[in-house]
Amino acid sequence: MGWGGRRAAGGAVRPLRVLHAITMLELGGAQRNTLDTCRLLDRGRFAVGLVCADRGELFDEATRLPDVALFPLRRLRREVRPLDDLRALGELRRAIRAFRPDIVHTHSSKAGVLGRLAARRERVPVIVHSIHGFGFGSHQAAPVRWAFLAAERLVAPWTTQFVAVSRRNLEQGVALGLFPCERARVIRSGIDLTAFRKPGGGGELRRSLGIPAAAPLVVQVACFKPQKAPERFVEVAALVARRVPAAHFLLVGDGELRGRLEAQRSAVGLDGRLNLPGWRRDIAAVYAAATVVTLTSRFEGLPRVLVEALTAGVPVVAMAVDGVVEVVRDGVNGCLVGEADTAALAARVVELLGDPGPARRARGPRRRGTRRVRPRHHGPPAGIDVRRARRLRRPPARRLRLRVLFSRSPVPGPRFPGWRGDMMPTWFLLAITAAYGLVIGSFINVVIHRLPREQSLLRPRSSCPACGAAIAWFDNIPVLSYLTLGGRCRHCRAAISPRYPLVELASAGLLVAVAARFGLTVAGLAAALFVLLLLTLALIDLEHRLLLDVLTLPGIAAGLLLAPLGGSLVAPLGGAVLHSSGPALSALASSLLGAAIGALVPYVVIVGYRLIRGAEGMGLGDVKFLAMIGVFLGWKGVLLTIGLGSVLGAAVGLGLIAAGRGRRDTELPFGTFLAAGALLTLFVGGPLMRVLGWIRP
Repeated sequence: MGWGGRRAAGGAVRPLRVLHAITMLELGGAQRNTLDTCRLLDRGRFAVGLVCADRGELFDEATRLPDVALFPLRRLRREVRPLDDLRALGELRRAIRAFRPDIVHTHSSKAGVLGRLAARRERVPVIVHSIHGFGFGSHQAAPVRWAFLAAERLVAPWTTQFVAVSRRNLEQGVALGLFPCERARVIRSGIDLTAFRKPGGGGELRRSLGIPAAAPLVVQVACFKPQKAPERFVEVAALVARRVPAAHFLLVGDGELRGRLEAQRSAVGLDGRLNLPGWRRDIAAVYAAATVVTLTSRFEGLPRVLVEALTAGVPVVAMAVDGVVEVVRDGVNGCLVGEADTAALAARVVELLGDPGPARRARGPRRRGTRRVRPRHHGPPAGIDVRRARRLRRPPARRLRLRVLFSRSPVPGPRFPGWRGDMMPTWFLLAITAAYGLVIGSFINVVIHRLPREQSLLRPRSSCPACGAAIAWFDNIPVLSYLTLGGRCRHCRAAISPRYPLVELASAGLLVAVAARFGLTVAGLAAALFVLLLLTLALIDLEHRLLLDVLTLPGIAAGLLLAPLGGSLVAPLGGAVLHSSGPALSALASSLLGAAIGALVPYVVIVGYRLIRGAEGMGLGDVKFLAMIGVFLGWKGVLLTIGLGSVLGAAVGLGLIAAGRGRRDTELPFGTFLAAGALLTLFVGGPLMRVLGWIRP
């Protein structure tokens, strides 16, 4: 029997049982697509079930779907929480047993992984996964991105068929090695465009939001989450507002980034001109009120908002990512700019607001602007350029827009005179950073050797510890000189400690990681200073059992100075900043609180240990060191650092005891373990805090 039914024991055809699974029924394209599919499937051929989280803006609509078996899950959430995810997997398996599907069809990242794993365990014969854009990208920390990709690769072999809503998503999946071309199809989402062909209600919407009837209005409709990059819209609004003083801005949506967006709006002085009304159901009226519609996403499947805006006859300007280029053709029915190029996007918006001619051309004929996004069912995508897809397995040199040192993160700030937002290949930035890191690592070696001995860092010149001969400049090139000399002094052939090249490589690696994570921002400068201080103090403590005030106290001062300028590392860990009269004071208050908590915890431990054991368990150097960590990472970051450092120290101590190289009273350099914990917190602290439940979803 083909698709559409199976023959029962008596010869009658019974409907195929299809169970759809999606993580959260938020207001979004993937969610709308899934509900429409469940509602419109032919009940004579299919029995339909739906598994989803028990909340979301569209959940009530799901409960009213006729003839759909709904399985709401209490534990299924977008955030990574291992214990809850295991429970959600169990809930999915129970739903599959109850519904007994012939096909499990998954949507979105979390439900896509857990749903396919559950279907595999329950021996479902056909497993289909729809790609509405991939849930990992360059905006994430590398370990997180690799973990998500590894999860996709784990469940991909169990997937009978992949469905992509755009050809770009299909090509990306082939390039990542998730599936071959013959196991994937492009099926674009069907969209009901009736309400958008003759939209009305724009005047009433303007009046309700206090927007002047004649004011140019720039609109974006998007969830406030990293994928949609709504902070870019605020940056675009700030640029447009300077050149079009009458313009107003409307960012429709809601989500986890609302607090940051509100702070960013205040920082750029748009409180009275940039509306954040939350989610609205009258999207047709929103487009009727709009002069221009934008989209600033980092990645997309098939952007429904652009299809709707084009149907409503509103000119669109969007960043050319993934499925966007399959909806908008630059200069034909809209305008496209490079991904993350907010300056170019703002310039195109200003052009459209100031000249109705380009606006009419960007708007284009409605039929031509929306023709290609009608639902189409493609066969196996033989037309895909397989050689191009294979070349994509080696990621191209991404172009990173450099944000200069005096721009705030995540809100824009003053830039260097003459700065034009130029582009630089990521590999070039990282190569330059690595070179500087090697040189700085060489200097750190000098600091480690001389500072505890109270020697000058500048004079005399570096010399061989064994024979005292001065080291020539060509023997002092980081890493390279060690390799060419074979790890021995040129004069006396004494062995050179491998610590020297290892420190240089560690310095370079840490700075490259900071550059990749933060870019050239004040936060990046603060993170670079922080990791270099951690590396230096960790190695001095490891070798000399000292945490020097000459490093920790200036570190505290530098952290407090950089925090209000945009150098706080609290927000990148999860946005757990204190609310104050502005982002600068909020960042400073968070750093001060982090310093206080960082100093208080070890001080309490010192006093308690002295009272109980009558001896010193920790030194005051640890107090100042943790205060410095708290300044940069905030109070949650410093507490996580203490926990991670304690676990690492205990693991090493137990290992030494088991190997017969230590005893219970063996002294360990706790500062070294705290530094390691701080580095882990800086780079993966956000996901760890979500797992621990320290950051609310």
